[in-house]
Amino acid sequence: MSDIFQARIEAMRLSFYDNSPRNRLINLPNRDSRRVLVLQGSARAIREALDDGQVLEIGKDIETQISQPLAREILCEISEEDALLQDRQGLSAIRLGLGVAAWSNPKSGKVLYAPLLLKSVRLEVEPDRILMRGAPIPDEVNQYLLRTIRIGTEHVPSDPLNEQWLHAVREFAGFEDRAVLGHFPQTGQAMVDRLDTEQNPHLMTHATLRRLVVANDAEQLSVTQPQAWLPPTDKSRNIHAAHSDSFQDEIITLIRHGCPELVVQGPPGTGKSQTIVNMIANGLTDGKSIVFMAEKMSAIEVVWNRLKKTDYCEPALMLQGTGLDKASIANRLGTPPDSDIRGMLMSCSEQARPRAILTSPQAFALYIPPDWRFDILIVDEASQILLSSAAAAIGASKQIIVCGDSQQMPPNHMTSFTGARDTDDILSMSLLSAAERAGFHSTMLRRHYRSRHPSLIDTSNRLHYDTELRTVPSPLPAEKFGLLYHHVDGVYDRKSRTNLLEAETIVEAVRTQVRDNPRYTIGIITMNEPQRILIRTLLENDNGIAAIPAAANLFIRSIQDIQGEERDVIFVSLTYGRTRDGEYHRNLGPISAPHGENRVNVLMTRARYRTSVFSGYGATSLPMTGSRGVEALRFHLHAAQAGHQALAGKEFEGTLARDLFYQDFSVKRFGRALMVRKDPRYSGGSDWKYIGMIYLTGLADVLDEASEKEQLRYAGWMVTDLPHALVNVSDFSERPERKTLILALKNMWMRS
Repeated sequence: MSDIFQARIEAMRLSFYDNSPRNRLINLPNRDSRRVLVLQGSARAIREALDDGQVLEIGKDIETQISQPLAREILCEISEEDALLQDRQGLSAIRLGLGVAAWSNPKSGKVLYAPLLLKSVRLEVEPDRILMRGAPIPDEVNQYLLRTIRIGTEHVPSDPLNEQWLHAVREFAGFEDRAVLGHFPQTGQAMVDRLDTEQNPHLMTHATLRRLVVANDAEQLSVTQPQAWLPPTDKSRNIHAAHSDSFQDEIITLIRHGCPELVVQGPPGTGKSQTIVNMIANGLTDGKSIVFMAEKMSAIEVVWNRLKKTDYCEPALMLQGTGLDKASIANRLGTPPDSDIRGMLMSCSEQARPRAILTSPQAFALYIPPDWRFDILIVDEASQILLSSAAAAIGASKQIIVCGDSQQMPPNHMTSFTGARDTDDILSMSLLSAAERAGFHSTMLRRHYRSRHPSLIDTSNRLHYDTELRTVPSPLPAEKFGLLYHHVDGVYDRKSRTNLLEAETIVEAVRTQVRDNPRYTIGIITMNEPQRILIRTLLENDNGIAAIPAAANLFIRSIQDIQGEERDVIFVSLTYGRTRDGEYHRNLGPISAPHGENRVNVLMTRARYRTSVFSGYGATSLPMTGSRGVEALRFHLHAAQAGHQALAGKEFEGTLARDLFYQDFSVKRFGRALMVRKDPRYSGGSDWKYIGMIYLTGLADVLDEASEKEQLRYAGWMVTDLPHALVNVSDFSERPERKTLILALKNMWMRS
């Protein structure tokens, strides 16, 4: 068994090491490439200026070897690519390559060029200029280059641009004192090192890691089963640092009772991030050390922002994005601001050590000291994290909590660069899939909060979640909210892979949305990258971006990069459709691909108030391809075109109903609540609307009642309480609660 485990860990390790010619860290592209920008001037002089805190304008303070308009195009592409990388992995990879070393490739005999020293910089793209400033992250020597030409880091001086040392290195075929700007990510090397079982022998004996690595092999898995763990029969008194419901509270109880391996299935909008905040708060209360890990920046930020609103932020450290600031880390740890973040963490005292760290797999590998161990590892968006990416953190932790949704997207891309055959499918397996196969104890969040209108989740609830998600009706008008369909008789151009009319229609819809209700946040989702770029260009040319306030937090993304996001209003461009020859395009890109149904699920569950689908396809005109993704889309389109049913509710009779009738109020029951409407009896009885909810207390535990009322208020209802015991008492009209109730209902009516 150990041989299979060892071989698979080694395959994972090598999957992060890119020694191919396409790796810019060992083979800079030629001067005509748009992947890097060659700068003029001395690399040493540029480094000195940035270290002094100067902000340099490219094209003015630093010249380029190409025209300014072309340089701006390349820089904008580099910035946009980096924004996407930060969204996917949480770390910027924009680096200034200082000094270019020449080395001879023994396989090809060719002389290749590589940056020697990497300085983290920030680009600020403004309408009339592009600025570059140093980032508060230490300079790094190019580890890929050193490994490739077999120079140990112990032989590199503190200043790698030292001329005397450079001339003494016989492995270099030459050296140029110039700088290049581009994407130079070094995280792969750190990931390689963290999965080296010789350097990290504890990986070989970690029981959960071993089971995950052999999870797709039934015979191997059968001999690694842990001792049976029984769920607790009693509920613990848990801390609710953030809002919680009974499903979330049950998860905290499982963790606090020692469940060693847990999968938390979190369908869209069910409060996964607030559950994670409560996991961290309760773990800290119990004296545990915790790592919270997610690959996407947005997933980490939402938990961090929620945690900052609680009393449990002080013992936590965010090692991601803006959190990678040496001065703030040094201040938090009480250590001098060393040049190396990992060094600062290693040197901090046991008392000063952060007890909760929020980070990504890449930042974990880069900055967490190899000998640190943690009581609890919490991984979010685990359907999109490769098992290999999380393996090092798993091996350093005792209790493993895997949060995700098996009905959402799989990992975006393979990280394997070796070209080795992956017959066991281990390199492409997500952590969530591995945990499910390994038989982790599993539970599911079921109360859905995100959708202010049930049509935004109803179709996915039926398709993916066996109608187990608990939703509430909406007081919002169905003609303006929920899932809506807009037919656009556009043309899909096969060559450009765009649909111009559909893009123009969406831009006009965004303009209208901003004009009519600018407080709503907006997301635009396309099926491919060319359509995304087209819509972005149309918005910029139309000054649409400038018209949208910063609070709107507008995004324009392709379907591959939307998991974990939510906005008030979502505009969907299905992009594909009828071509110039009048035929419908049969391939719907990622929707037609494997796991397309999961992509549709994510696509259709991002909005709080409205999802507007723009397409030339209708439910009946979608091609019959047998694709599960296309059939899922057909189901959603049918629901959007059919419109929404009236509010659900059952007849409610009794003393309370009769008493309210005499006050011109009528009610219908929905679960533990009564939907109330005011009946204008003397105007024909047709002009009415629901004005609020009466919540009948005493039918469930306090936490369940509080979470359900929160869900109702979140959906837009005004809610007032009434003890359930009073709904049928004979003397209700004489009770003091009646006066309070009638007054509350009249206030609802006035406010509605």
